[in-house]
Amino acid sequence: MPILEGCRALFEYTAQVQPWHSACADISRAAWSPDALVGFDLETTSPDPRTARIVSFSVVEVHRNGSRVPLVEGLVDPGVTIPDSASAVHGISTAHARQFGMNHELAVERIHAAISAAWARGLALAIYNAPYDLTVMKHCRLGGFSVRGAVVDPLVLSRMFCRRGSHTLAAVAESYGVELAAAHDSSSDAVAAAELGLLFTDLASGLSGWSTTGDIMKVQRALAVAQQIRRARLGDQLGWPQLGDVAA
Repeated sequence: MPILEGCRALFEYTAQVQPWHSACADISRAAWSPDALVGFDLETTSPDPRTARIVSFSVVEVHRNGSRVPLVEGLVDPGVTIPDSASAVHGISTAHARQFGMNHELAVERIHAAISAAWARGLALAIYNAPYDLTVMKHCRLGGFSVRGAVVDPLVLSRMFCRRGSHTLAAVAESYGVELAAAHDSSSDAVAAAELGLLFTDLASGLSGWSTTGDIMKVQRALAVAQQIRRARLGDQLGWPQLGDVAA
């Protein structure tokens, strides 16, 4: 699949960029050849990750052979009223979440534990629009949430591979023949993110500057922040894989 000349230049540029996270120096030197990715998705109360509360979540390990291992998932009582606009997206009402959902703080800690364990095993997270979900975690968890392992963001990579048109998860999944059983269902979205992540890392595997986890983090960060800068409004936070880690 063709790659924009600008993307090629960016690969060369990112070789000069500082390591993506000083806390991950050992991880960033590891060779990049994933047999599995851990898909992660949140459904929430708001499009603003600084104020959103979690309504449902899924962390699922997806292997190249097609096997899927749910690590943790659940429905959550966000402790606030779910706006009608949010319910219209994911189909979860305030009444349903209050009756059947788990405690919000408990859910956040379960997510944190599952992600931390995956990173400790050397697995990368696959998150569609990673700055949203990881920034939600940073603001929802007491003590914050630090990125301590590799992240693959199929939204960033779909733009790198010059796909035209809509870049919603549903549109990109359809373009690449990846099943999305139910858009805005956290489990379906997490699985689709992981499958797209595996597909895109295969497409990128022959590129120079894409041989270690450090490489893929630097390239995605540079691409994502460049895109954010083009669209930024006054006061917007910048950064990848979390918002706020790049000065505006």
